[in-house]
Amino acid sequence: MQINTDLGAGVLTISGAAAIIDVAELRDALRGFIGEVPRPVLDLSQVDTCDTAVLQLLWAARKTAENSDKHLKLTGISETVQAAAAVLGLDFEEGPEDGAQPQRGDHAGAILAH
Repeated sequence: MQINTDLGAGVLTISGAAAIIDVAELRDALRGFIGEVPRPVLDLSQVDTCDTAVLQLLWAARKTAENSDKHLKLTGISETVQAAAAVLGLDFEEGPEDGAQPQRGDHAGAILAH
């Protein structure tokens, strides 16, 4: 997995295969990114595969942003990522403004809070 951050544009891009082994690095990148960027955008268009640990982290990142009065916009959500998320009952599908807001319990943001 590769992580590229463009703070000027407010975009963090993930590419390649995102797996549990990458969670700590991605968590740290997302934490800093959400804290620094007023309108954070997460580009998933280059993600080839994504496991459940990464999906849970992305869900937590959205909740963390929401708790900071921000909206983490997810773009380029592939069918592969959507299908994997659906297995967990998560809906990352892009919608009216960019995608569904977290609908599950408030505990999701705890992953990024530590």
